[in-house]
Amino acid sequence: MNRSRPDANRVCSGKPSVHKGYRQQQPFLEVRLQGGVTQVERSDADAIGSCWVKHMLKILTTSMLPLFLLAGCERYAALPQCSSFLDTGHPLAMQLDANGSALDKDEGLRWYRCSAGQRFSNNQCVGDAIELPRQEALAYAAEFAARAGQPWRVPTVGEMGTLQQNHCVNPAIDTRIFPSIQITNYWTSSTSLNGPSMGCTTYTFNGNSICKEVVTQKRPFLLVMDAKP
Repeated sequence: MNRSRPDANRVCSGKPSVHKGYRQQQPFLEVRLQGGVTQVERSDADAIGSCWVKHMLKILTTSMLPLFLLAGCERYAALPQCSSFLDTGHPLAMQLDANGSALDKDEGLRWYRCSAGQRFSNNQCVGDAIELPRQEALAYAAEFAARAGQPWRVPTVGEMGTLQQNHCVNPAIDTRIFPSIQITNYWTSSTSLNGPSMGCTTYTFNGNSICKEVVTQKRPFLLVMDAKP
């Protein structure tokens, strides 16, 4: 009997053909999901197997993505707001001074308590935060440092991560230290592996960082410098 083989091109295009005469005793590849098991016959690893499996996994991943997003939203919705959570007896993690800076002794960093463009006065931030493209933000920090005679700079992703509060959100930063922090993406000085057209930002709502922000996007930013020993 003449047994035809599967058409790999039709399988890859999502249009598998049926070949009643072609079936060998091959192991099955199981894709286990909650509620059931999908079995993929590994009849031809190069032709139908790997291509069809990738096609199936793409469909399954796409269909499950909304569930992952929903689970993430529910997790953040269950967390309290930091503005009220931290007021319930939690000590400050930094040492504050009258000039508007906050010293993090554990990390060896000194932060300016207001967003760039604002000034600190009477325990609050006055004026509007400036929003700039990434390169202009770095240049602003350098100019600010030159005028102040102190090495202020835009923080890295790792340094912004030290501000993250793990038990509260909206924003996930201590507003007793940073009273006017906005809930948006803040520029960092860290470069992106996705190329020069992308930069890294930190989303202050939950403290997460991403390195796929277009560098021409105007964003606010904080200022930090290494603390003197």
